[in-house]
Amino acid sequence: MAVIKKTDRLIINRLFDQEMFTTTASAKQAQQAILAYQRPDTQRRVNRYLTTLIGQVPMNFQDNLLLLSGPGRISTIDLQILLATIKAVINSPEQSLADNEGLLACQPIVTSVRSRVSQLEERDIRKIIDAIFVDRFKLFKVRRPDIYDDEHDQEIEEYWDISPDFLAEAQNIIMYLQSQTQSKPLTPVQQVNVYLLQHRAIDASKHAQLWATLQANKVEIAMQWAQLERFYLECSDHYAMLLDAQRQPLKSRAFFVAVKVSQHLGDGVEDQQLNTLIQSTAAKLYPQVQVTNSDVRELLLDLALAKKTKADYWRSRPMITRFEIVEENTDGE
Repeated sequence: MAVIKKTDRLIINRLFDQEMFTTTASAKQAQQAILAYQRPDTQRRVNRYLTTLIGQVPMNFQDNLLLLSGPGRISTIDLQILLATIKAVINSPEQSLADNEGLLACQPIVTSVRSRVSQLEERDIRKIIDAIFVDRFKLFKVRRPDIYDDEHDQEIEEYWDISPDFLAEAQNIIMYLQSQTQSKPLTPVQQVNVYLLQHRAIDASKHAQLWATLQANKVEIAMQWAQLERFYLECSDHYAMLLDAQRQPLKSRAFFVAVKVSQHLGDGVEDQQLNTLIQSTAAKLYPQVQVTNSDVRELLLDLALAKKTKADYWRSRPMITRFEIVEENTDGE
């Protein structure tokens, strides 16, 4: 089994967390890791480890790295919008970023993208662009001009602050998409690792093939993840979880509400009814405190407490058996 060093772990963990590792990273450790990755021996160690684990190496353009953890992470329509946005930004008249300080007006880009993706309305395209480039890849930041008292009735134009890493990472994204048509099939163990990386848990009753591979290779898979000194594989008779040692202990109200909501999902709850369940559960646990629905929804997915089906139903997952929440708190603390 390949040995990896502290700097290698920093690079790999950053790629797992953010999917990108860019030359503009400000932290001292990150800057040191960027310099280290320029050395062939570091690249070999990182690439060997990732190839063994998930059958993939990061795309590298001008020392800006990209690692999308396996196929299926970008839908067809999102892919169309992603590529159309890259083209629109590159071809925009304001793309002389040195003169424009990296700011691009949002509306012209959205309009340009819709000319290529006409099946969606502009407001839906804008949401997807923000989800991809603002929330996921963090290559755009939304900027809104200051509003003065005499401007309240005027329409305020929004801008995106384009990261200086945009062009390099756009190149990486295109290289990644091209490589998928030539990529080798994943081995059964790599398939398990990719699924664990994406979902953090495997349900024995729902994924029989993955579960059989995991059971047959449990020690090997656990050792592979343990090399990062971060992830630890926990297995029971019904599920396996990839536990993250970097995750802070969860003591928030939203966490306890999420656990209890998952216990109440039963045979499934429609998505439109989930907020009602969250609020009724929160009211029992914390009658004097407001708990945000979105925080609970996020924890249900992040902690593998529940799964949202294609039919927009929420169902609990076996990992809920790890927790027990007693509804006896009545003081709001």
